[in-house]
Amino acid sequence: MTRIPIQNENRAMTALSVFVSAMMVALSILVLAGAAALHHLDVEWRHALADRWTIEMESSDTLHPVDVEKALSILRTIPGVIDARLITQDELRRLLDPWLGVDALAAELPLPILIDLHVSPTDQITSSLFSERLSAVLPNAKLDDHESWTRIPVRIAQTGEVFGLSLFSAIILTALSTIAAAARARLAINRSEIELLHTLGASDGYIARQFQTDPFRSAAVGSLIGAAISATIIVIAGRVDLSIAPMIPQLYLTAKDVAFLLAVPIGATLLATLVARMTAYSLARRLP
Repeated sequence: MTRIPIQNENRAMTALSVFVSAMMVALSILVLAGAAALHHLDVEWRHALADRWTIEMESSDTLHPVDVEKALSILRTIPGVIDARLITQDELRRLLDPWLGVDALAAELPLPILIDLHVSPTDQITSSLFSERLSAVLPNAKLDDHESWTRIPVRIAQTGEVFGLSLFSAIILTALSTIAAAARARLAINRSEIELLHTLGASDGYIARQFQTDPFRSAAVGSLIGAAISATIIVIAGRVDLSIAPMIPQLYLTAKDVAFLLAVPIGATLLATLVARMTAYSLARRLP
């Protein structure tokens, strides 16, 4: 059986189909990349300080170094503490520099004594229990388990993940609706020719196959363009220096993330072809 003499899309419609496919793929890749980066950020925030606590003591000007060493020795004997390390004044100044600036630190600002605690996650020691034991040996010391100020960043990262996946779902639904609408419009333009061939015995599957070639080409070209656009944006974003925001580590994507993102344009092309074929098949079955 010969090919149906259907009317091909004009250049404007073809360009519009390519543009829509490119934007859908680009947005999908960017949204998924952002969600993946936020997921890694969430995991890092959770694990980076999960076994790290900080003890704050009075200013080094009022506490003798011998007392500090004695405090460290006592802390190392508490069950659940793997190690206790004094944060030097130089380290503390580097930590405070992005927040207070060099001028404030140079003005002989009294700095507290900070002790970095490495606790064992398997001992299931809680901060409240540790605080009770700490107050018995160091009454003026304050314990910070970092949970209070990491809770909000973690929630922000998790919200960003959910928002990204929701936006990706919305993009997919929009793309499916657009492809289906284009297939219906193209079928309507060729309705008279299709009805004639359908009457002559052309199968619904054969008719549907005639309407998947152009959507495949438009989706393939648009997907390549969209992938190139999103890849450029991701590379540029990956080179942005986030050192001005000490709380935010450098965002990154793993090899698995990249492999998954590379599958997006392939999946988009196949999905566009499948939806166009299924829509045309469904409409062809309704013809007399």
